Amino acid sequence: MGADGADEVMVERTDEEDHDLLTFGEAGARLSEEVIKQERVIERLRLGGATEDVIAGATSRLDALRLAAERNRPPSLDNLKSSGFFGQR
Repeated sequence: MGADGADEVMVERTDEEDHDLLTFGEAGARLSEEVIKQERVIERLRLGGATEDVIAGATSRLDALRLAAERNRPPSLDNLKSSGFFGQR
């Protein structure tokens, strides 16, 4: 975090009742925050003249965070139905 708090990021969270579990919504919000922070890190690295190896490492982390965010998205009702989650169709 920068001295001016520039790395602080907050994304909107859904109102959920169960605060004892890490829900899809909370995990998604945390991942979204980390994606935004990592994008800012990469921008600062580029502006600061970092080497391509350093930028590639930071970009690799950003790619992993984006993949994690995609995996974390709750399945749609249509996907659950077609997968057999609710039984045979």
